Amino acid sequence: MRGAVAVIAAVMAACPPAGFAQGNAGDFSGRLSGNGGNAQLGIRQAPVQDEIALSCRFGIECLEAEGCVAGGFSATLDGRAGGMDAQSMTVQAELAFEAGTVEMLGVMDSGAMSLSGGPFEARHLLTRAPDGATRYTVHYTDGPMVVSYLGQCEARQ
Repeated sequence: MRGAVAVIAAVMAACPPAGFAQGNAGDFSGRLSGNGGNAQLGIRQAPVQDEIALSCRFGIECLEAEGCVAGGFSATLDGRAGGMDAQSMTVQAELAFEAGTVEMLGVMDSGAMSLSGGPFEARHLLTRAPDGATRYTVHYTDGPMVVSYLGQCEARQ
């Protein structure tokens, strides 16, 4: 899994959200324009931060070449977002479900969120619209094969 996170970190460093680049500790950070560009900014030091605590319920499962069927899959998404403003923030989160936990990285922008993570053999992608509509897909190298889930992720009470 660490190899996959390194790949995502390299992509995020090359194409970071506004105001961010990768720092030395693996935390996504950016150089502030003041102080000669030497000050570092990580998610936990960002001026704007947000806790992520979502409950997800996926009612439809789609298997490659087999179509979609009703399903009963649940997960939680917990993490933290940080950025220079509330419009666009870098996200570090964990998606937990019955089979295990996947570390995910990505961005939140204007209420939408796109995260990816997991090992090379099983890449995970989660996309959530501002209204909570969520798509979760796992791409397996063995096959290759893709499994997609359609559902909702809502804030936990």
